[in-house]
Amino acid sequence: MTTEQRPPIPEPLFVDIETVPIYEEFPDNTMLGALFLKQFRYDINRELDKFGPMERESVYRGIRQEIWNKKASVTAEYGKIVCISAGKVINGKEEAELHVKTLFDTDEQKLLIEFKQMLLKPKDQDSVRLCAHNGKEFDFPWLFRRMIVNKIIPPSVLYHIAYSGTMIKPWDMRLDDTLEMWGGTQWKHMAGIALLTEIFGLQTPKGDMDGSMVAEVYYSIFREDVSELPFDKEDRIKAAKKRISDYCAGDIVALVNLFCRMKGYNIINKVIYAQ
Repeated sequence: MTTEQRPPIPEPLFVDIETVPIYEEFPDNTMLGALFLKQFRYDINRELDKFGPMERESVYRGIRQEIWNKKASVTAEYGKIVCISAGKVINGKEEAELHVKTLFDTDEQKLLIEFKQMLLKPKDQDSVRLCAHNGKEFDFPWLFRRMIVNKIIPPSVLYHIAYSGTMIKPWDMRLDDTLEMWGGTQWKHMAGIALLTEIFGLQTPKGDMDGSMVAEVYYSIFREDVSELPFDKEDRIKAAKKRISDYCAGDIVALVNLFCRMKGYNIINKVIYAQ
């Protein structure tokens, strides 16, 4: 099949999430903080080893915060989901269209309930498939774990994750991963969306921010320094929501066209963003 041919419309619901540490500051003097220090002791000590014995005490708190910022954002036990974008390709009147809906909420439970309701809309739940880039290592387990933490029963397409090593055969898993598609038989071959869109000549999803900046933008909502942020909290929420949501939605557009290129489908040029 050539890219000029019009192929079947892709079936999955394409998903991308944005995550931040569950607290902006390291949770000192708490059990969660103690468990974090135990789990990531090696990373902290490795950074401390760059300094002499006289300097270690003065730099310790800064290094601890740096490791918290880095690790808590990518570890579901210490982080939370703040934004979810979902995209679906459908037949338009003249061409295929990508419909993108982005959810953002400072209340993670409300965010996950709204996303679950989106997944439960199809009457045939066995037909629901999800696709993400590095989804099997990141997006899907994060969604599953954070739903459990928030006392939400995951929908069947995610609940299968809990039994993936025992009861569920690989071909029965309804989870697609473009990183896995690209890696092929090479185990754990890592290539980010930005790199793949570049070599495929697709529109890059990266604008004025990247994933490492999401937490800083998100936590700007809660700051009260009016000299730095001369607008009220509602304005800060709107500004952070737009910036993070635009970034997350951009990843969906790139993800869908990456999927299409690897499947030999036409690139989707028409994108409709739901309000």
